Amino acid sequence: MGFMSRWYAIFAVLAVVIAAGYVLTDSDDSEAVDPEYTFVFKLVDDATIPGPGNITSATITITDSADNIAKSTFTAPNIYTVKGIKDISDDLIVEISCPGYTIKQDIEGLTPSTDVTDETDLFIIDKDDLGTAKITYNSTTETYTLVANVVLSKTFFSLYVMDSETGLPVPSGTVVSIEDSHKNTLSSSTDAKGFVSVGIGSQKGSFTMTVDLNGYTAVPGIDFMTVKSDGSITFALKGTIKYQENVASTTYEILPGTPALNADGSKTYTYALAENKPLKMSSSSGTLTIKATMSNGTTGIVDANVTVINAITGVEVTENTNSNGIVVFSLPSGKYYFVIDVGGFEHYDSREDKTLENDGYIDVRMGSQTATPIMTEKTSATFFGMNMGHTLMLIGVVIGLILALLSYMLYTRRFRSELSEEGL
Repeated sequence: MGFMSRWYAIFAVLAVVIAAGYVLTDSDDSEAVDPEYTFVFKLVDDATIPGPGNITSATITITDSADNIAKSTFTAPNIYTVKGIKDISDDLIVEISCPGYTIKQDIEGLTPSTDVTDETDLFIIDKDDLGTAKITYNSTTETYTLVANVVLSKTFFSLYVMDSETGLPVPSGTVVSIEDSHKNTLSSSTDAKGFVSVGIGSQKGSFTMTVDLNGYTAVPGIDFMTVKSDGSITFALKGTIKYQENVASTTYEILPGTPALNADGSKTYTYALAENKPLKMSSSSGTLTIKATMSNGTTGIVDANVTVINAITGVEVTENTNSNGIVVFSLPSGKYYFVIDVGGFEHYDSREDKTLENDGYIDVRMGSQTATPIMTEKTSATFFGMNMGHTLMLIGVVIGLILALLSYMLYTRRFRSELSEEGL
């Protein structure tokens, strides 16, 4: 066999090996893949039936028996699609969250879960309902569709907000925000009477309410509400809701009124505090202590210029730190940030400090707040590992040496010239 023939034989063998590997690989890829199922839900705002959908902020999560979790995407008005369900051999767990709405409990195809807690709205999809009239199945797209509309009911929390000192309503337009246990926040503003009604979504779980009124703090007195140190108010709609003006006074029961019945069978719930039992706000102040420190976090910086700015009104207060690097501000209750300037250090802005909570803002309420910012020393430009001052010094030394050398060379040349003239 000649040289070329041997090479042709080798190439032929390699071609066969490659072809065989391709076939084997292609064979492996063609193995059956477990199907993934899609579920489609339709959410309807009871206030717009039968109008176009306007629910755009819901989240639907499905967990199968193998603990695979899939979340929804908003695909069309009121339509939410959940893809990636792999195991439908057993019941499925469905969680629906929609800010500002309460989920109707009697939904065809969804059964309220017996494992539901105060923090979640859970439902069960019975595996025996899959492919029935309740939950239809399209074998081409492997999609299950909930035929019945998942109707959402609204729940409101209403109250009056008053100035405890004057007895008058707080300024019209004061923003009241309520955050639910899913971290959904909804807000509304008071009217001329101090009245506000905020949609709170689910009646389950705990809620946190804040009143955006600079210089004021909520006064404890409503027994199912707790005023926290940061001025926020926490509460839960459990059992009988009561109002208590003070510890020694009579307790008043505030129960939800008769729910408004909607055409589709859903209901609108309103929890309300009576006008003569308002949430009281008191003008208050607190202290903010700031210690400007060096990089070690303990050594104070003397005579640093500290300016505290009210985030709502923009009012500024400026003071300098003492010999310990500390400055204390007495401020009306409100939301603040601060900036620091001092020679030898970079400009500091609390809003840019990623180590601080609340994006660098501080809620000043009755009592005291502290902050210990770490300042960053300014870095000088360096040359050959030396700062500017040392570099200039080195340049001066080099220039001096050069001048000295030139002087020596001129002197030597002149000396030799004089010797030559004298014939030496």
